[in-house]
Amino acid sequence: MKADSRQSDSGKSGNCSICGSIGVDVYRGLKDRLFGTPGEWRITQCSNEACALGWLSPGVTKDSLASLYVDYYTHKEDASEFAALPEQSTYAEKFLGGLRIISGFENAKKEAGLMYLSDLKAGRVLDIGCGSGMRLSLFGELGWSAEGQDVDVAAVENARVSTGLPVHLGEIETLELEPGGYDAVVMNHVLEHVLDPAVFLSQCKQLVRPGGKLVVVVPNFSGSGRAIFGPDWRGLEPPRHLFHFSPRNLRKLASLAGLYDAKVFSSVANAEVFALSSYMLRQGVPMTKPQSLGKTARVLSLLWQYISVLESWVRPERGDECVMIWTAPETDD
Repeated sequence: MKADSRQSDSGKSGNCSICGSIGVDVYRGLKDRLFGTPGEWRITQCSNEACALGWLSPGVTKDSLASLYVDYYTHKEDASEFAALPEQSTYAEKFLGGLRIISGFENAKKEAGLMYLSDLKAGRVLDIGCGSGMRLSLFGELGWSAEGQDVDVAAVENARVSTGLPVHLGEIETLELEPGGYDAVVMNHVLEHVLDPAVFLSQCKQLVRPGGKLVVVVPNFSGSGRAIFGPDWRGLEPPRHLFHFSPRNLRKLASLAGLYDAKVFSSVANAEVFALSSYMLRQGVPMTKPQSLGKTARVLSLLWQYISVLESWVRPERGDECVMIWTAPETDD
């Protein structure tokens, strides 16, 4: 896609889709350093501090979305949300390892890996935007009846082959999925990719049975990681990340979508991965060659994980990820 790289002289670009406030550019001249999509972009942020939603400028049309994912990582076997990363220093791991249990980080990491469903009895789960299907396999091993969904043909074929589980191809509104048919609907780093997040969430809401859960995980635009790495922060990913969320605007978005009383918080479970990927971007290390990242950056990334854990005790909404958990109300008998 050839993007319009014209920049507003005033630094203002459009209005917030959540609260309607004017937007102000916070980053300009951004390029796709992951997959080389031609063009330049801005990231604009809502001027209302109580909201502070971020969005990509200029926007992306529905017809051009597919061109942004031609070489995406989900087309590869054993793909994860981030590129394969180098091993950490064994010495550093041992030195800081004791904090993992004391700080509660081990439990946070486990909860994140299970998409915050550890308190639910295994039932029927739909993984929206499942990519290559790695999480589907984990759910299957844990006794869930797991299904996936994605709009990317290559990713869906890969997931079907690698997992042997049902994976639906197409947008949620076009699929014949059973309303109220799932005990859990999860999406990990998906919502920031969609054109209309409020409509998308309301569609996903319809799939959750009474008492079931809808779980959403997105990068945290108001987190300490973005404050430190700035335009090199891995969570920006122009032009595929169309919106940039924080706990405050995610709560507002949940209400707009009819997800009342949703629990929203930030997580530091993947702070090290964000830091490693951000250092790779800063140092110009290709995501296909993570072994080229220097040892200093690896140790600093590990250290950042534990600093993030400690920071979360006093500034709990500054983690690298936002988590939203909505429980569907029980129906009256």
